[in-house]
Amino acid sequence: GFSRYKDSSLAKDLATDHDRWLMSELKRSKIEKPKHTLVFAHIPPFINKPDEPDGYFNWDQNSRSRVLSALKAANVTTMFCGHYHRNAGGWDESLEVVITSAVGCQLKARGDPLGLPVDFTNPALGKDVSGFRVV
Repeated sequence: GFSRYKDSSLAKDLATDHDRWLMSELKRSKIEKPKHTLVFAHIPPFINKPDEPDGYFNWDQNSRSRVLSALKAANVTTMFCGHYHRNAGGWDESLEVVITSAVGCQLKARGDPLGLPVDFTNPALGKDVSGFRVV
C-alpha cells in the first residue's frame, strides 16, 4: 500500500493503480461525507512534522505533499502508521499522523531520528512497550 510512496521503482504499474485507487476512495469519501475518515499505512508520510527532510522512515517530499493535500481535502482526520519502531507523530493542519511502535522490538533513536543507521546487529531497545496504545 503506502510503502509505494517511499519507493515504487520496482512496481511502477502497481504504484499507479494504487494511487488511482486511493484518489478514487478519497473522492468517494468527499461525496459520502462519513462521520470519520481514517487512513492506515505502514510507512508514515512524516515522523514529527510535514516539512521535515526525507529519510528512511518517512515518504519523499513530493509524494508526502501531494498525498497529504489530498487526505486533508477529503477531510481525513487521522492517519495511523508504523514502521518507525517507536511512538511518534504530529499534525499537518487538521490531519493527525499517529505512529505506533512495533509489537516486537522498539528501537532507541541513535543519530539522525529520520534515517539509518539503526544498528540492527546491536540494537538499543527503546523505552516504549508493546501492547495497546490509546490515542
